[in-house]
Amino acid sequence: MTFFGLFKFFKIFFKSILLTSFFSGFIITNSLAFDFRNDKALLKLQKDNKWKIVAGLGIRDLFLLSFDGKYEPLFSINEGPFLNYPTFSTDGSKIAFCSYGKEDEMIIYDTLQKKFEKLLEKMRVSYLSWSPDGDKISFLTNYDHQNECMDLGIVHLKKRSYEIVLRKKVTALSNSTPSWFPDSKRICFVSIEGKITVIDILTKESKTIIEGDVPTISPDGETIVFRDGGVKRKIINDEIHYKRSGKNFYLYHLPSGNISIIFKGTPKFFQWGGNVWQQFHWSPDGKYLLFFRPVETLKGPKEKVYLMKLSEKKSSLIGETKRHTPGAISWIRSKTE
Repeated sequence: MTFFGLFKFFKIFFKSILLTSFFSGFIITNSLAFDFRNDKALLKLQKDNKWKIVAGLGIRDLFLLSFDGKYEPLFSINEGPFLNYPTFSTDGSKIAFCSYGKEDEMIIYDTLQKKFEKLLEKMRVSYLSWSPDGDKISFLTNYDHQNECMDLGIVHLKKRSYEIVLRKKVTALSNSTPSWFPDSKRICFVSIEGKITVIDILTKESKTIIEGDVPTISPDGETIVFRDGGVKRKIINDEIHYKRSGKNFYLYHLPSGNISIIFKGTPKFFQWGGNVWQQFHWSPDGKYLLFFRPVETLKGPKEKVYLMKLSEKKSSLIGETKRHTPGAISWIRSKTE
């Protein structure tokens, strides 16, 4: 074995030991899961805007995150299901999330009354998003591994019922949450053809916008932030191969059709795998974007956390996670305070 081969072997060996002990010892903990920089300007920004961010940073817990390096545990469970894809109600009083265990479920947690309510049972869903009008929750379900596609569904909260509005048309390769327009009648997603698409949930009519990936609609409904390229799947000699293209993020202005670049990355910057998060998150006022950069360390995976002020198109490092971020983050302006 060459020196390079020996070095690579020990690197993988020690990394596997570190990752095993890291994850096995981090199921329930009170240690800091999100390490934000103590920046007075950011703290004032968050306080003045009443920003609330929720994330499933543990295996069986959900947290409210703050820019002061602190977090507020919402709840934790000692054993059982894995929690993910949290999304706030528009007033910030409730959080919907997925529970993966013996029986997959969609659950709503009332942060004021400290109560849980099951919405869907024995149904595996993911990538939840609460509509701006507060009446609906969108989700993806029925993962088709062979064709790498999923169905788009909606829970109607007043009726406590759900419907599938689009079958086998949403790509399972995007790793992004479908995004609501402010009218709560349209949803933006990535099609199986790798196109950013908008569907009217009432008429079921869809419209292709542009080729791209991980789109998110601005709070005013006029701009889409997205990354170019996407993920392509090829079958070579009966083996499945994935190839990611694209590295830069853009703003697409819907009324004018103008496109402007806001971030230049590298193919390695937004890598494929695990829970690497790739979707930008709009602040409720549409002036900021939150995003994550995956990094590898000897102690395991981390992610740098950045805040971008759109008027300056300038990013500031505000902290880092102690492991990969979850499949979703929900950011709102609280109306309950």
